[in-house]
Amino acid sequence: MLTVLKIQVGRRNGIRIIRLTGPLDSTTHKEFKSLMDPLVDTPGMRIVLDCENLTYAGSTEILLLGQYHHRMAQNQGGLGIAALNNRITQTLEQIGLGQMLHLYPTIEAAIAAMPSS
Repeated sequence: MLTVLKIQVGRRNGIRIIRLTGPLDSTTHKEFKSLMDPLVDTPGMRIVLDCENLTYAGSTEILLLGQYHHRMAQNQGGLGIAALNNRITQTLEQIGLGQMLHLYPTIEAAIAAMPSS
């Protein structure tokens, strides 16, 4: 079982694409947060999280995604979350974040839905 979070950062059409592989939990929280915090506070920043290979998301980290969504909206940016597995999506729905967050079935759909910069 993969116990480290692998993070790859790229860019497509002016949008940051952050690919997450492995678990997002208490052991990987700090690494993820240290990457994301400066980005989400950048005015106009647009980010798509590619979660196709995200194996787990802890409750604290799920709530952090909600906070990031809110902060980015305040900064006229956008956060799209793509290709989450069914288990994580169901958790988001159960706690009410599924309707607040912008969830997309694919990276391409998330990119297409991003607001213009």
